[in-house]
Amino acid sequence: MKRRTLLLAAVVAASAAGIAAAATSYASPSDGRTIRLVERGGSSTIVDNAPTGNPRTRLLSAGDFWAGTMKLYADSDDRAGSLHVVCTATVSGQESHTRFQCQGTVRLADGTLALAALIERHPDKDVDHISVVGGTGAYEGARGTMTSTPRSSGNITDDVIHLLP
Repeated sequence: MKRRTLLLAAVVAASAAGIAAAATSYASPSDGRTIRLVERGGSSTIVDNAPTGNPRTRLLSAGDFWAGTMKLYADSDDRAGSLHVVCTATVSGQESHTRFQCQGTVRLADGTLALAALIERHPDKDVDHISVVGGTGAYEGARGTMTSTPRSSGNITDDVIHLLP
């Protein structure tokens, strides 16, 4: 799990108004709202519950989980918030071919977005498709989708959140 070996609580570095302006671009009002963020930096851990796997073969069993926090930045490189994620393996196997049920929260200066997804790790799969299932603050009642695409170099991921009107 690239970003999947991810994610430490973050303090927002700019004012709420500055972050909202820096992290958000708008389509027409009927199209909803699009938020573009970049994940980089953070920390994570994998918990290998019984039966324990073999670190050499990187086997995971159903019930193992990964938790972490990533720092989020706006396109302008200003700090925008943080992404907090917990993923539980639902299928046993090598880490590169495992399915995870994931729950997460995007924390921004003006509120939070709740996320849910079934993430399938596979060497040929680059983009994760995630559901936005709620929110708080400026995002109260939010619904929509998020795509998360790792860049080819470094531990950097581009996130695009589309909120429905």
